[in-house]
Amino acid sequence: MKVNETTLTIHTTDISEQIVGLMMEAPARIGLACALHFRTLVGGRITTLHLTGTVAYCTLVGLKGYRVGIRMDSANKENADQLAMILSSRP
Repeated sequence: MKVNETTLTIHTTDISEQIVGLMMEAPARIGLACALHFRTLVGGRITTLHLTGTVAYCTLVGLKGYRVGIRMDSANKENADQLAMILSSRP
């Protein structure tokens, strides 16, 4: 995930049409604009996705880090197309 000019390592926990759930080592400010760049398996192929959104929530989860929700930029058609591709490839 890229915030300003800083790149952070994240782990995805959940993906829906509106929100991408993440685990991070550091907190993220609610309302912060960010870009997600990650690789995932879609249709048997590894695909790189580029999504944009804003931080919707950030919650400390014990010693595991922070659970962060990124609300996808609904005006960005590329976001919608890429999320639809991921969701349609689920079993």
